Amino acid sequence: MLNTEQEKAVKQIEWPLLILAGAGAGKTHTLTQRVAYMIKEIWIRSDSILCVTFTNKAAREMKERIWSSLWIEGENVSFYRSQNFPVVWTFHSIWVYFLRLFIDRIGYEKNFIIYDEDDKIKLIKDILEAKNIDTKEFPARKVAYAIWWAKNLWADAQMFSKSVWNYFQSIVSDVFVEYEKRLKAYNALDFDDILLKTFDILNIKEVLDYFHNRFRYFLVDEYQDTNEIQYKIVNLLASKTRNICVVWDDWQGIYSWRWANIQNIFHFQRDYKDCVVVKLEQNYRSTKNIIESANSVIKNNAGIMDKTLWTDNTQGSFIKIIEAYDEKNESAKIVEIIWDRLDEDENFAVLYRTNWQSRLIEEALLNKWIPYKVYGWVKFYERKEIKDILAYIRLIANPNDLISLKRIINVPSRKIWQKSVDVLIDYSYNYGLSPIDVMDNIDEVTELWPSARNSIKWFKEMCNDFNKFIDENSIELLMKEIIKKIWYEEYLLDEYGKDECEGKIENLKEF
Repeated sequence: MLNTEQEKAVKQIEWPLLILAGAGAGKTHTLTQRVAYMIKEIWIRSDSILCVTFTNKAAREMKERIWSSLWIEGENVSFYRSQNFPVVWTFHSIWVYFLRLFIDRIGYEKNFIIYDEDDKIKLIKDILEAKNIDTKEFPARKVAYAIWWAKNLWADAQMFSKSVWNYFQSIVSDVFVEYEKRLKAYNALDFDDILLKTFDILNIKEVLDYFHNRFRYFLVDEYQDTNEIQYKIVNLLASKTRNICVVWDDWQGIYSWRWANIQNIFHFQRDYKDCVVVKLEQNYRSTKNIIESANSVIKNNAGIMDKTLWTDNTQGSFIKIIEAYDEKNESAKIVEIIWDRLDEDENFAVLYRTNWQSRLIEEALLNKWIPYKVYGWVKFYERKEIKDILAYIRLIANPNDLISLKRIINVPSRKIWQKSVDVLIDYSYNYGLSPIDVMDNIDEVTELWPSARNSIKWFKEMCNDFNKFIDENSIELLMKEIIKKIWYEEYLLDEYGKDECEGKIENLKEF
């Protein structure tokens, strides 16, 4: 079922479409019904439709709902099955897909790897140490932040060097140049590069022509969270057909910290003067008290599009506001509210803005002997056990990945100590070789003890075995082979003990 405005959004296919949607107004339902309508009623090729959103969860939900909409009991769906499904990906997934196809046009190999924040910090720390720069005066994280800032302003190392005006920036500029040089040498990108390099390849005519022929219809969710370069990339893709639908809810813009631009909505109306605007204002999720409170708070914001949420739901409970004189008192008051309602056999959720705020709440819960669980403390892909196995896989895929090599060459312990790793890396720099190439001729590195050379030989032979294994097996089987061959579960048991080890092994199974 669709309400009047939702139906208008679903059936408006001919012109650029801007959907102004409030929370709980059924925007995902509207988007998925729009895709189903395009495929079933207008017979648009499903694989010419590109749907983009910000999170994997949102992408999964959209895929499931689209398939559900196409699957009607008693109807012959073999036609839909015979076509490729619409592409529903996150921004980063689709950009990485583009890069895997065409990054060789700008001097990278297609098997590039992506450095996360931890990898980035480690690489910058290596550069600082190699240049004898004081890491206390110039912490790696602070330098990394400056590089992130520059890249989000579309400045590469060369551009940044032209705008240096103080000593700190001169240090950053020096590190930035070496950072980009090493990323290229390791065939690696950081997260900011994904956007910048995508923009670069889309400015190559034959590449843009390829995607213009590949995709003709574009749907973009959470458009309020796009930054300037994302906006430009989407515009490039839609520039031929101009068949673009975006969903905008400036009440939920949460990415201003990474340059999400609230002005993009006005840029959209400037660039697509013929766009149709549809407002989804009926809320199906919340009570009247919640909706009225939200309207009252948001109406004071400047630079937002005009919309007023409403609902047919009940009035609901009143919102209770508590005041506290400090963080400890706030935690005590929160726990008192929970304590007073424990007999009601209900679950309670406490949301906090940053992780450090949980400590006092946890202490207050412990004092009352109230059991609790903390969710989201460490991101799944940032857990040590996940990063270790990922590092093995990345090194197998890209032997030039020095960051991954340094992470796992002695995990589990092979008696290859840091000093030996430093000798290996220095030798590779001095002779212009990759560390993997040096390992093939490790006996020539006489600065190493014979025991270290033997351990490195064994490590290299193991990597060779993994390379042969992946030629005939899946990534899943490779992971299992790595865990078994390096005795990783036994290593976790020795390092963390039985209880913590079990949780880490479960994480690996989930991975």
